[in-house]
Amino acid sequence: MVAKHLSFVQALTVPEYAALTYIAYIDFGGAVIFNGNLNKNDLAKFIHVSDAFTKEILLVWSEINYDDNITSTENLLSLPLWQNSLVRIGNKPIYYKSWSSKGIEKVRHLRKDADNLPSFTEFKERFDVKTNFLVYHG
Repeated sequence: MVAKHLSFVQALTVPEYAALTYIAYIDFGGAVIFNGNLNKNDLAKFIHVSDAFTKEILLVWSEINYDDNITSTENLLSLPLWQNSLVRIGNKPIYYKSWSSKGIEKVRHLRKDADNLPSFTEFKERFDVKTNFLVYHG
């Protein structure tokens, strides 16, 4: 099935690729979604796209890209925070635009050192993020 989808993606023309550029304006993070790790179920449930072409591209990407195996601590730390089915708050993947814009992209960015998370105050100072206590503690 993935091979069928790959040939579909490879057959796209330049104008069809250009149609994907509007994704950057959508609330789920735009191009960030392609750096995430969403499974098909989460994509269908939480990402609402009305354009059939874009929806198909996202579903194909999810089939090709999604990985639910955490093989090591380093692998865990390198996981993307945003639009990742393995990183959830309230049983759904998350995206905080204000955090992402400050360079907070991977699980490793939430660590102070090898064994500790930064305090709420340390986190705000380190990344210059405007957030509140409840959001920080998820």
